[in-house]
Amino acid sequence: MSPSQADASRLPPSPACTSRLTLEAFIEKASGVRYKAFGRDYDGWDCWGVVYCAYRDVLGIALPAYDRDYSSPGEWAEVEALIAHGRDGCSWRAVDSPEAMDVVLLNVGGVTCHIGLVIGGGFMLHCLEKLTTVAERLNSARWASRIAGFYRYRLSQ
Repeated sequence: MSPSQADASRLPPSPACTSRLTLEAFIEKASGVRYKAFGRDYDGWDCWGVVYCAYRDVLGIALPAYDRDYSSPGEWAEVEALIAHGRDGCSWRAVDSPEAMDVVLLNVGGVTCHIGLVIGGGFMLHCLEKLTTVAERLNSARWASRIAGFYRYRLSQ
């Protein structure tokens, strides 16, 4: 056993669900979850936390947590660079017609630093600082002009 495996064996069990949720069940469970910087569970999360938990609990996919890769959610340039790195890597591909479980990248203050989970029917699920998790229309006056692109996770590389 390597040192990293030994260290991992002493960690508490992962908070991941042992059984998967349907997307509808996830939306119900996630709606109203409060914002928490770097949060990655139902006690609170940031915008990536919504996507992270959805992929974990609905699809059984372990995405990177990124909870230690930027100093603060308010550091938009750091968040934008992290998003660009993830977007331009080999795990995500741009799509023109988003489907449920795709992600939408959004501009805030002229910077691509926000992400939402496409949940179908023209809606996204997302969480903003000082607010709770909500479903909003992608074509709403608030968000339509801020869409920087839609992306789908590549299940096989």
